[in-house]
Amino acid sequence: MRRFGDIKEDSEETNYWIPVSNMLAAFMLVLLVVLVTGFIFFRNTPQSAAQQPDQQPTGKVDESYLAELKAKEARLDAQNEALKGLSGIRDGIIDELSKSFANLGISADIDKETGSVRFGEAVLFDVNSVNLKPEGEKYLKKLMPAYLDVVMSEKYREYIDQIVVNGHADDGGTYLYNLALSQNRSYSVVGYLITNKLTKLKDGTDAENLMAISGKSFSKPIMVDGVVNRNLSRRVELVFMLKYDRLMDQMQEVIKGGNE
Repeated sequence: MRRFGDIKEDSEETNYWIPVSNMLAAFMLVLLVVLVTGFIFFRNTPQSAAQQPDQQPTGKVDESYLAELKAKEARLDAQNEALKGLSGIRDGIIDELSKSFANLGISADIDKETGSVRFGEAVLFDVNSVNLKPEGEKYLKKLMPAYLDVVMSEKYREYIDQIVVNGHADDGGTYLYNLALSQNRSYSVVGYLITNKLTKLKDGTDAENLMAISGKSFSKPIMVDGVVNRNLSRRVELVFMLKYDRLMDQMQEVIKGGNE
């Protein structure tokens, strides 16, 4: 039979070893966490960082590494400039058209968003007529060469898909009547341009195959203070259409080249 004193001694011995085992377990847990963290850190470290040249004892940075960084930065800058140039094709054409028309004294409204060149019906046609007036012919002879000099210049030619002449009417009369009127006026303009060789460029090439017509009837009236302005709605517009697939292809080429 064990004495009370023996039981007490056993109890004291047991109380001594429990904290020590807890400390060992905590130490092993901390060590495990450190090892796992270190493994994850090294695993996620980019290879480029591991491949960087060792620092020289003198504290100098590797010159070849700096040169590589500068070259990459220069490629990225060139890439950004090229992308800005491609995305600004339409804006560039509009800006150059505005300057050219102003220098030549050509009166025409240019839409700053679409690039559409707008001139009123009265400039080209009499009321309800599809035949060009003499002053209308004179106007086109002055406007078209200036227009093509910009739109079909070497800088922009590869991006031009079509040059469309849009005819517009007011809301007087039926839709079908005005549809025929607006389309026939567009046809008269393009017919005159082609017949009189006004689609030919200075280098001898011809933009004839890019010309297209469209009649809008009164589907796109011009509103002033919420009311249709019939005088402004009767108009002819000349608008260039861009090859967006060509632009996108070139943008992808630039991006690919900048990342190499």
